[in-house]
Amino acid sequence: MKALIVDDHPLVREALQTVLKRLKRKPAVFQAANSREAMQIVEKHPDLSLILLDINLPDRDGFSVVGELGDRYPTVAIIILSALNDQDTVKRAFSLGALGFIPKTTGREVMLNAIKLVLSGGLYIPSAVLEGEEPTVSSTDEPIDDS
Repeated sequence: MKALIVDDHPLVREALQTVLKRLKRKPAVFQAANSREAMQIVEKHPDLSLILLDINLPDRDGFSVVGELGDRYPTVAIIILSALNDQDTVKRAFSLGALGFIPKTTGREVMLNAIKLVLSGGLYIPSAVLEGEEPTVSSTDEPIDDS
């Protein structure tokens, strides 16, 4: 399995790599700081299973990246990471082909379970967004047993 983390903050990329290393199938993890680097990596590794994509990139609107990736690489699961987590942002991400939306305020365990859910063919939407509340880390985001 191969995964790509796209975020302009090195500390965020390192934290996400730590989360990915907790998956049963340890992925080869690639990192990109912007959309240009991300597209180069995807072109070299079209067999990626997962892309964790920050929606706010320094060189391009993340929504356009989601759309392009979805058009060119429809088998790659894309999960959006964002500090923005209002309903309109989440809906737009899913309309462009994202399979998950993880607010950057999400805890590690919930994030790991969201990734597992998407990799198993599901969709992940934060419960607070579904309920129309101001997003917070919620106890309703129960861990998934992947044994």
